[in-house]
Amino acid sequence: MKEKLKQVKILTAHHHSSYWCRPDKSPSIFLPDLITLDIQVDEEYYNHFHDRTRTPAPTTNSSCPLLLELKPKNLVVRMDGFERVIYGYGGIPSGIFDKVINVFLIQRVGIGDIAYFDPYEGLPKPPPSRIKSITIIYKIAPGCTTSAEVSMKQRRNGNRYAKLQKMVEDLGDSEITLTIVLQRYLNDGVEEEMQQAIETHLDGLPEKWWPQEKKERRKKMVEVLSLERWVEERRRWEDKFDEHEVWCWKDEGGIL
Repeated sequence: MKEKLKQVKILTAHHHSSYWCRPDKSPSIFLPDLITLDIQVDEEYYNHFHDRTRTPAPTTNSSCPLLLELKPKNLVVRMDGFERVIYGYGGIPSGIFDKVINVFLIQRVGIGDIAYFDPYEGLPKPPPSRIKSITIIYKIAPGCTTSAEVSMKQRRNGNRYAKLQKMVEDLGDSEITLTIVLQRYLNDGVEEEMQQAIETHLDGLPEKWWPQEKKERRKKMVEVLSLERWVEERRRWEDKFDEHEVWCWKDEGGIL
């Protein structure tokens, strides 16, 4: 069994009932050669990895045994709702970031709501210092649930791209690169609009804390790409995603 566990390079873990993870049912597992952990959370569970409604109720110590000993280099978080992903309780242990270098946030969002998405919904704040890159991939949703619509109506009262601008600013003294991937379903001009919003925000920051050299350096560490270009540049996703899945994204024009 130990030899088989060493062969696991990519593991996909889906949200589930906390009942499954009682100590007498689910011992921890150790995958020494794990490269990528792909976590699926769901709006039904309020972006908890464990549900919050069934018994026994989750507690502050309710980290999922399946994840407790895992130390991936790449972390993929697939978010199908508009709630913050919960780390430290609700299933996903905070220690999951101990060796993570690259983070991929796949966010389900309506076309008109991209400008109001908060990247911190999928990450601890501030991001762990070990992280070298954050990639946000927008999964365009044709329709949203009622709870998601209520949440987004509240967000639309804010400035467009304000949350994204805040993350770019927060990363100012770090070595973290930020890549934003857009699907072709989007209206023409979104890529340029997003890039312009980021650069305008950086240009407006006080020179006392943000000298021009620092601003230009941070601009070079933020990319806004089309999904097609991102897929074609294999180094961005190889060994992090299943190859068949990624090529299907390109063939279909977006993430299904």
